[in-house]
This record gives sequence, C-alpha cells and structure tokens, in this order.
Amino acid sequence: MGKGFISIDCGASTDYMDEATGIWYQTDKGFIESGTNHRLAPYIDFYSQASTINRQVMTLRSFAEGERNCYTLKPKQEKQKQKYMIRAIFAYGNYDLKYQAAVFDLHLGVNYWTTFRKSNTAASPISVFEIIMEKDKSTETVQVCLVYTGQGTPFINSLELRPLNNSLYAAPLPLIIDCIYSVRYNFGSGFHRTWTRYSLLILHSLILCLPHFLS
Repeated sequence: MGKGFISIDCGASTDYMDEATGIWYQTDKGFIESGTNHRLAPYIDFYSQASTINRQVMTLRSFAEGERNCYTLKPKQEKQKQKYMIRAIFAYGNYDLKYQAAVFDLHLGVNYWTTFRKSNTAASPISVFEIIMEKDKSTETVQVCLVYTGQGTPFINSLELRPLNNSLYAAPLPLIIDCIYSVRYNFGSGFHRTWTRYSLLILHSLILCLPHFLS
C-alpha cells in the first residue's frame, strides 16, 4: 500500500511502519532543516479520537524562528500532469505548557492555503486540512509552508501527499482546490481518506471545496 505516498510524522525520531494503516512514515529529515521536535503533554491521549490518526499526532515540529518555514516534497511523477491531495494534521496538545494554540497561515508554495486557529480547549483537538492540486511534471517539488502571523509559534504534527487517480477529477481544475471537512465516515473507500469515530446519533457532515484562483 502507498505507491507514490509521502508520509511525514513531524517530530518523530525514527521512520516506522504504521501498523494500523500499513503506511510507511518518515521523520522530517530530508524535508525541512528548520524547527524543533516536541511531544504532546504527557497527559494527552488522542488515540481514541480517530481511527487513522494515531501515532502521528503524538509528536510535532514547531518553528519559533523565521517568518516562513517550508517542507519540500519531491513526488515521483510519471505523467505530464498529476493531481495530488496534500493533508496537514495539527494537534496542539499543550506541548509547550502554555494552554494556548497559535494562529498561523499555511501556504502551498507562494499561495495562501488556509489559516490554522484552534485553542487547546476546543471540542475537537485534532485539525485536518486537505487540498487538491495539479502539478506539472516540469516542476520537481511541492512546498508546504507554515507562515508566522505574530500570534504564536507555528507547528505541525503530520504532513502527507497522496497521488490521485486523475480520472476522479477529470474536469479541468484550478491550480488548487481546498477541501475542508468536519466529519467523514468510513464506508470502505480505497483512496486513503481520514476517518473519524463518532456515534451515528450525532451524525453530521460538511465537505466544502473552494477553488483558489491565482493572479
């Protein structure tokens, strides 16, 4: 499983195979040089929050220096144009013992993606952002950047890139499509989406895709 996948467990000390998903996770080494590794506060346990976000949320990498810190991903691309999903996962977990998560921006290359803003006391402690992009083969790398906004230190727990079947998105796309969701339920899809365990008594769902038109 995982042909063409890039899976980074930010803040991890060693590479490993995730037994829950069969996916190989790598450390930050080779993707970014800046930043500091941390573990969530020892009393935090998010393992019960989601079925496919497990070990990856228990460590993170923070960026106290610099206004812009970027992960550089190098997907192996055979087609002239290839669509990818990029997923960024955040769980503050009071790693700095300040009881207040930061507010910062995410960029895909030079383009604004979204803003992370969540406190340590939020009802859902794990934030997942996904974006779909189309990359030309002539561009070797994809950069995902955490941008300081003056409201605390940026951090990230996990970063993943997944090649998509181009036929699933056959219509022409803008360069990037932002997909934000509150809950997604597992009905057996084979495309490695993220699933959250909740009682069907509180079933609700929101999936919103917004095109980013670049000037």
